[in-house]
Amino acid sequence: MTMPTLSVPRRWQARETAPRPRRHLARGAVYGISIQRPARVSCLEGELWVTGPHTGDQILGPGQSLLITGPGRIVIQALTPATSRITLDLK
Repeated sequence: MTMPTLSVPRRWQARETAPRPRRHLARGAVYGISIQRPARVSCLEGELWVTGPHTGDQILGPGQSLLITGPGRIVIQALTPATSRITLDLK
């Protein structure tokens, strides 16, 4: 059985550069990007719910990060007002 493919809006597609800018999120705000190489999601403040390929759902607090090996889609939701950053591995 073939899985349907989803169209990802251009604004959500990650470019192959790093680091990603900080993103300030209101409580409940959601965003996502598609990655082709490993990426690290960092929680700079607040609480984030992160899901990505091969990681399942993870909760990140201030100072915590999660390495996502990709390729695939990362979705991030702010559980409280939060600041996140995504850094792509350029190796």
